[in-house]
Formats: sequence, C-alpha cells, structure tokens
Amino acid sequence: MATAAKVIPIPVKHRSTRAYLTPEELLKVLKIARARSTRDWTMILLCYRHGLRASEVCGLRLGDVDVKAGSITIARLKGSMLTTQPLYAHRGQPLLDELAALKAWLKDRVADGSDYLFLSQKGGRMHRSAFFRAFQGLARAAGLSPAQSHPTASNIPSPLTSWRQT
Repeated sequence: MATAAKVIPIPVKHRSTRAYLTPEELLKVLKIARARSTRDWTMILLCYRHGLRASEVCGLRLGDVDVKAGSITIARLKGSMLTTQPLYAHRGQPLLDELAALKAWLKDRVADGSDYLFLSQKGGRMHRSAFFRAFQGLARAAGLSPAQSHPTASNIPSPLTSWRQT
C-alpha cells in the first residue's frame, strides 16, 4: 500500500515591479550633476553607460581608464569577468559624452597620492554609500522622489531604478 506524500505549499515571493528612470529623468539628473560636480556627473554617466554597480565605479583606478584609446577596463564583482569596453563621445547629447566627462574629471581631480579614479571629499577611495547619497541628492534636486527606500543599495541600478518623478 502506497502512502500519500504530504504536500507542503512553498510560498511564492512576488517581485514588485521595478521603477526606472526614463531617458528624460536621467538627463535631468545628469544635467544637475554636471552643474554641481564633474565627479558625480562622470560617475553616474559611467554607471549608466556600462551598467556598473556603485562598488564597481568607486573601485575604478586611474589605470583602468585610457582616454587616448577610448576604453575602460572594468573588474566586475560577484564572480563576473574583467572586461574592457569602449568609451563613447556622444555627439548628439553632450550630457552622455563619456570622453568629455572623463577628461573634465581628470582635469579637476586633485592628486592625493591615491590611484583611485574617484576620490572622496576627504581623499582616497569614495565609498559606495557616499555615492548613493550623492545620487539621492541629485535626484531630489532634479524633482524626483524616492519610490522605494534602498538605504543599503550596493549598486547604481538600485538608485537609478528606485526614483520616479513626482
């Protein structure tokens, strides 16, 4: 005689729909970022164009960027590979011009002995939480409000996808 197995229902987690920035919203944030801080403009732009996590953009080193060759080498986190990707000089929209942003940042960047590309205000490597706070401030200034709270977000898709225009 066969015994019937007891069926235990497994709860299904429903993913919430992701909010995201429209191209117009992203351009608003980039415009304010460029006016306030070349560093923040460049960081947000690189995250957007290359799909970087906050930790990945904060971990970039000067040697990872070759402006003359127009390339950036990215050490992906979470088990991904090391990649070299092209940098684009966007001719139609100056806010999306990676080469111009990087050249402007390298001109403004204060040499403090650190080989990190993006420095904190105190010098040395910028922490991902500082980047997240900077993005939040820029998003608010652009007229966006948080759709969800991500205080521990570790990558740029979280801040970029958790803000919607009010």
